[in-house]
Amino acid sequence: MTPRKYLYNACLFLLLLFSTGCAHFPGQSNRVYWGKVVPIRPQGKAYAHHIAGVLYERQGKFAEALESWKSVLAFAPEAHAPRLRMIRLYLTQGDLNQAIATGEEVLRYSPEVVEFWVIQGEMKQAAGDFDGARDCFEKAIALKPDNMLGYSALADLYEKTNDLVAAIELYEKLIQNSPDSAALYFQLGMNLTKINDNAGAYAAFTRVLELEPLVTQARLMQAIHLSNLHRFNESKDAFYLYLAERPNDIQALQYLVGTMLHLRRMEEARSIMHRLLENQEAGAKNVLQWALVQGLEMNFSGAAQSALEGNAPFLASCYGRLANAAPNEYSGQDKVFLSLEEIELECSRIEDALISLQAPPQLADALCSQMAFFQESPSIGRFTAFLQARLLLYLKRPREALDLLNQIQADGEAQKFVLYHQAIASEALKDMESTEKHLLAYLLLDSQNATMLNFLGYLYAEENRNLGKALKLLTLALSLSPDDPFYLDSLGWIHYRLGNFDQAAELVRKAIYGMETDDAVLRRHLGDIYEAQGNTQAALEQWRRALRLDPAQDDLRKKMEHYQPAN
Repeated sequence: MTPRKYLYNACLFLLLLFSTGCAHFPGQSNRVYWGKVVPIRPQGKAYAHHIAGVLYERQGKFAEALESWKSVLAFAPEAHAPRLRMIRLYLTQGDLNQAIATGEEVLRYSPEVVEFWVIQGEMKQAAGDFDGARDCFEKAIALKPDNMLGYSALADLYEKTNDLVAAIELYEKLIQNSPDSAALYFQLGMNLTKINDNAGAYAAFTRVLELEPLVTQARLMQAIHLSNLHRFNESKDAFYLYLAERPNDIQALQYLVGTMLHLRRMEEARSIMHRLLENQEAGAKNVLQWALVQGLEMNFSGAAQSALEGNAPFLASCYGRLANAAPNEYSGQDKVFLSLEEIELECSRIEDALISLQAPPQLADALCSQMAFFQESPSIGRFTAFLQARLLLYLKRPREALDLLNQIQADGEAQKFVLYHQAIASEALKDMESTEKHLLAYLLLDSQNATMLNFLGYLYAEENRNLGKALKLLTLALSLSPDDPFYLDSLGWIHYRLGNFDQAAELVRKAIYGMETDDAVLRRHLGDIYEAQGNTQAALEQWRRALRLDPAQDDLRKKMEHYQPAN
């Protein structure tokens, strides 16, 4: 949540809670009624200063307004209204620290008011004090367990700080109390989607539709999770139901094409693909997807034209050769492919097209086999071998990919794009010695690549060696990209290995907050750091989150059992 949104929420509360009454203005003397002097009471003086502060605020005289409200507190230290006004003014000026300090004073006099705790929590969240914000929201919930205000704020905090397991557990708890709330099930489903719990998310969105059949977005999410669960016949039906209401949804159309390919219903896949391409929002990626489908059906002439329109000129050249049944002949187009750099970019576009379709493996496998026809070509053989290797990595076949990449490297001078994918393939094969060799060779060619600096630095941290060098690598990477959460985690892990546990914990927590979603590896790192600090309970909480995010970590489960023996 942005500071502006916090400001809006806080000010809204203040406006709702604030009320004024009649008051005397500062500087008035005692009044005379029927010949008798009547002194102004402290309450009247407080009202006068308060009204003066309101007028100063309206005139834009903020310093004078603050002084007036401070004068009110000298007469009525327990008053809420001036402090709430001061908080709003501090927020307007961007002074969160003063706003929070004033909020603490409000809570000291009125700790029973739920809304004050929520305001304080939102301000602390805006200031980056996430633990303090959580404490405030939990206090609000404890005061009024049936009031949704605290729960809503706490759920928002969990989601914004990527504590998705905690958010999921909170929604599950709320659903126990409100089992017929479609809104709660929807939020639960969205958070389960973020952690790739397809079965749980599908169940949540199915429940949404049982309670509120007109929630169209839930129908889309249900269809996507059915596809991810490989329940393609059910997924197909769900996508058609959704598209009956949202016929131009590009994402749904792409998924439906992929579903039909999984079902090997090529005629329907083609029909939906044509419908997709007629959509005004269709772009080059969608035309490239059509090229890949045509290539699967060996319509190479059509595939060549579509690939060219889909910003894949090298692939278009390959399809054109196949259409002419002359894979090894020289083409006038070959001269434009002077390096692997453009091929690397085109490979990434092809991979993105495949991912967006959620395509079955045979689509990439067919293209990979087609590229093998060019292996003897003196002009483009290296390039098609590189495309093959990229496709094999996409298909999770690293050994075959590495064999091709090694051959490319042996046939010419070192190329950083080849070295990068050699490192990826070697890591997948758990050959860390070769991974290190390829990374070092890459950095000789490009010493300022933050991704590769992080890759090598994290490798050293994982193997607990060359930690001094790893520290330098990550320091440089973060100087190039200061807020990258993966780099922050790597640096935190290096400090953990060096025994700097406080610094490590701070870095990994910051990394978690900056991620696009929750992450099992980072949660496990943070748990290990807490364990090293002697905080076993905090470690167990992080490991529990890591297991919810990635249940396949049997070694972590055994580690937890060491601290929590089964009953």
